[in-house]
Amino acid sequence: MKYSKNIIIIFIGLVLVVFIAFLSTDNRINNQEETMIGSMDEIELLDSNENLERQVVIIYNEGVKADIGLLNLDSSEVIKGRNLSEHVDVIEVDESINLDEFIRRLNENEVVMIADYNGVIRTTNE
Repeated sequence: MKYSKNIIIIFIGLVLVVFIAFLSTDNRINNQEETMIGSMDEIELLDSNENLERQVVIIYNEGVKADIGLLNLDSSEVIKGRNLSEHVDVIEVDESINLDEFIRRLNENEVVMIADYNGVIRTTNE
C-alpha cells in the first residue's frame, strides 16, 4: 500500500510536468504566429527612396500574385513595404538583419522567382 501511494504521487507529478511543458510550447508557438507578417497592411508603407541599401525587390513566380504573407517573414525583420505590381514587392529590411542571408532565404522560397538588392526601382518621383 505504501508503494502504491508513492507511485500515484509520482504519476501525478509526471502528468503535471507534461501538462506544464505542453502549455509552455503552445504559448511559444502562438507568440511566433503573432509576429508573422500576413499582408502589406501590417507594416508601414514604403514611400521614400531613403535606405535604398536596405531595400529588397521581390519578384514572384508566374501565376503567383505578390503576397508578402507567402514569404514567412517576421515583423522584426521587415520595417516597411510596398506592392508595386501584381508580381513585385519592395521591402525595407531592419538594420539588425544580415541582408545577404535574408535575400538567400527569400530566393529559396518556392513562390519567389528572384529577390535581390534594390538598385533601380524607385517608389516615388524624388
